[in-house]
Amino acid sequence: MALVERLAKQFSLREYMTRIRPQPSLQGGNQRLMLQMKDAPYADCIRFVDAMARQGLQIISIRMKAAQAAGKVQLQMVIVKR
Repeated sequence: MALVERLAKQFSLREYMTRIRPQPSLQGGNQRLMLQMKDAPYADCIRFVDAMARQGLQIISIRMKAAQAAGKVQLQMVIVKR
């Protein structure tokens, strides 16, 4: 969780995070983390996702939809450490 928060701050996305919480793994695997952002800049989100992948984090699921403001998105994802 600390790594995700650090990356979010690095890409100026922390202020858009509305939820970040651990999720139990149903199969006893690695702990998952659920993250939501509201009205976040699309380009920064893409860079954030790329940086997470380079840090060894895997996105299990991602849902991104356009917000009302141009260039902004609503983002929800589940992340696990590889």
